Amino acid sequence: MRVAAAILILGLALATSTAGAAWYDSAWPYRQEITLSATVTDSDLTDFPYLIRIVDAGNPVFTRAQGDGDDLLFTAADGSTKLDHEIEEYDPLGGELYVWVKVPLLSSANATTLYLYYGNGSAGSQENVPGVWSNGYEAVYHLHDDFDDSIGGHHGTNVGSTDVPAQIAHGQAFFPSDGNDEVRIGDWSVAGTGLTLSAWIKSDDAFAADDPRVLSKARGTAIEDHVFMLSLFDGTLGENRLRFRLKTGTDDGSGTATLFGSSPNGYLPDGDLWYLAAATYDGSTMQLLRDGLAAGSLSKTGSMRVNSWQIAIGNNYGNIGSSGAWDGKIDEVRISSVPRSTDWLRACFRNQGDPGTYQTLGSEKVEPRLIKRAFQADGAPIPSGADAPAGVIVKFLLYINNPGDALLDVSAQDVLDPAAFQYLPGTIKVDSSVDACADPDCTAVEEAAIFAAVDGAEAATDAVDGDVASFDALTNTIDFGDENRPNATLDVAAGKVWAAVFSVKVR
Repeated sequence: MRVAAAILILGLALATSTAGAAWYDSAWPYRQEITLSATVTDSDLTDFPYLIRIVDAGNPVFTRAQGDGDDLLFTAADGSTKLDHEIEEYDPLGGELYVWVKVPLLSSANATTLYLYYGNGSAGSQENVPGVWSNGYEAVYHLHDDFDDSIGGHHGTNVGSTDVPAQIAHGQAFFPSDGNDEVRIGDWSVAGTGLTLSAWIKSDDAFAADDPRVLSKARGTAIEDHVFMLSLFDGTLGENRLRFRLKTGTDDGSGTATLFGSSPNGYLPDGDLWYLAAATYDGSTMQLLRDGLAAGSLSKTGSMRVNSWQIAIGNNYGNIGSSGAWDGKIDEVRISSVPRSTDWLRACFRNQGDPGTYQTLGSEKVEPRLIKRAFQADGAPIPSGADAPAGVIVKFLLYINNPGDALLDVSAQDVLDPAAFQYLPGTIKVDSSVDACADPDCTAVEEAAIFAAVDGAEAATDAVDGDVASFDALTNTIDFGDENRPNATLDVAAGKVWAAVFSVKVR
């Protein structure tokens, strides 16, 4: 008989009712619970791309995850349903993580729970970037020192803008003195009657006399030369004012309408602040919003004009007409083919404007696993695959390493192979005094120390610290904290190892 068969016997099991949701995969030994406050949204939102921000060099994710973050993985509240995510920035040395996660349902009534898994050193990238932005997005630009479209179809080309710290990690700075700073994103169109343009903006222009563009699809500066435009305009109150221009129907001026932001939300009263500017169209109404607040509306009908005019961020394409250059910073530019609701854009503002207020991180958890090892009667470890002749006494070590918080209501079970082993009555011993191994997988030296501690404990066949430990001859099963018995569950202390040893004779 080979002992390896005993180590890998069928039926080794561990259950706990307070370890929370199911564990995604044992290849990911660590996870943290992330709680999203219900106050982030005023109505339920589906497939919402949520910004998770961790800025804390002491968070263990930065030492346990891969250096490139490939093993970062997110699940829903059940612990096992994988969610699409995109990493915008992962800096383990600086302790910064900015990642977008598509949340299937962001509730306005109850907190939303997610799990972040990590610590799988052999995992490939777990990202699904386009999947995060599948809900009506046509193009998404994080402007994090690159000009890629996260959806993949409309990558940009930079002309002069400079990477700088911005509202969300990094963005781009535009300087009108350079003449034509811009990011060119192609000549494509959004068809139909649904449109949302949005971006985080910070204007360094005290008075927007040159009509600085946030986002523009145009062939000139005249009204009829725009398909769409989100920009600033010099307001009558001495403050920069939002402006939204949209073309439907023909290419002449009759199909173009211009909406100016109304007071107070249509204005940018302080140039030192970041604002989330947005414009929407639903086939009947044009709207402007600032920070998720209504900033003006205008009745308009018709399908948006489809043509080959170029689109640019931070300018008219090619600085057509020698005006339109943005003076300041732009971050997180999005174009959607659906009209986003006010609640959606307000949730974007809250989530992205102040992530810490609406996000709570739980402490690190380690997957509770029941490990089994074999030892000779004198305490020497038996290697996997070693031969064990009939009549030899083998001692089995079962242990739960718990470097995290206390585990409550745990039950462990081992089913012996009756053809291979005969359980020796009265040999069950239990100990919970050994400090936990730092890593989920204890080393051979640590396992030997655990075995020595528990093997020196007193035999406890019937009860262990008030919990049941017993052998059932009918099923050839050893139970520790049998959930079928009242008050018969184990509690594994924080930072400790729970372990048991019992003896068998090889048949």
